[in-house]
Amino acid sequence: MSNNSENGIKKNPYTYRKGTSDAEIKFGHCTDDNEVAAAVLRSGYFHDHYISLDATGQSHRKGGTICKSPGSFQIDAGTSVKGSDNGVFIKAENGNIQISAPSGTIILDARNILIKATGDSAETGNVTIEGNDKVSIKGKGDGIDISGSASVKITSDKQVDVIGKTILNLYGNVMDCADGSSSTATPGNPLDRAGSKSGVPKSLSVGDVGREAIQAALSGLSALTGQNNEFNNSLLGSLTSVFGGG
Repeated sequence: MSNNSENGIKKNPYTYRKGTSDAEIKFGHCTDDNEVAAAVLRSGYFHDHYISLDATGQSHRKGGTICKSPGSFQIDAGTSVKGSDNGVFIKAENGNIQISAPSGTIILDARNILIKATGDSAETGNVTIEGNDKVSIKGKGDGIDISGSASVKITSDKQVDVIGKTILNLYGNVMDCADGSSSTATPGNPLDRAGSKSGVPKSLSVGDVGREAIQAALSGLSALTGQNNEFNNSLLGSLTSVFGGG
């Protein structure tokens, strides 16, 4: 293969072609984008239906293989594969693997699907799922299990709903709950919530209203546990003491 020194167009004096009206095979073919393919197998029915073994070009092109077809590209293999052996194996020693369907849907259908990232640094080993609209995750059977060894965070710019249609369990060694008003301080207000993550006033005087609320709660408790005046009076004193009432 030699280069034309005048305009830089690649020429190969050893190019060889053999073909019929149905198909052709070329060796040392010079492509339309000024590269050289070691071998090209092309259909005679569609000009853009070929397999090319490229010899020159950028790092991703040189020594690469291009398969192009106006129809679908299908791989069907593994009829004699047994057990957990790979029926189809695709590996990129370096670089990315990109699967693109700009006008369609990418479907992964299998008995089990495993998405696994094995990074070697703090910047790698990440799995990202992103959608410009809704992302839906649905699990049947045992449902969905989400766990994190360090933390799990759920954030929304607008609304978050946590719904247990039968039972909702919330557990925590330490639990902090805060609403918007927990960051607002009102001077002179004994129900000032400033600095209280839970939104409960830091100092609350029970008074008559608070005492009535506690009594109502104790009445409901009595209906469940039976009358126990000694226990109820003790609990009333404890609640009153906690809330700083008198």
